[in-house]
Amino acid sequence: MIFVRVRRSQRSGAPAFSAGAHVDLTIPGGWVRQYSLCNSSERHRYLIGVWKDAHSRGESKALHEAMNVGDTLQVSLPRNRFRMCGTSQQRSMYGGRTSHRRPVWL
Repeated sequence: MIFVRVRRSQRSGAPAFSAGAHVDLTIPGGWVRQYSLCNSSERHRYLIGVWKDAHSRGESKALHEAMNVGDTLQVSLPRNRFRMCGTSQQRSMYGGRTSHRRPVWL
């Protein structure tokens, strides 16, 4: 697993997002994949986690092996199809494959 920090090339801040948001990332090779944002709603960067999957079609391998610090990626604006509702102050969300569930603390 690697964590990829994505920053805007302009000096302006990145659009805000909420827990559960994700972005489309265009990966070298032309693939477009969705990745959940792992950090809190920071305005200067997005943080995604990428598992190197031996059974992938090459997307995770490209990010692990072909990307270098400073490379440019195309990233969509964050969107949230899993927006949290309610007024509870503490929530738990689980992510990953069914056999590899991990808690994500919000």
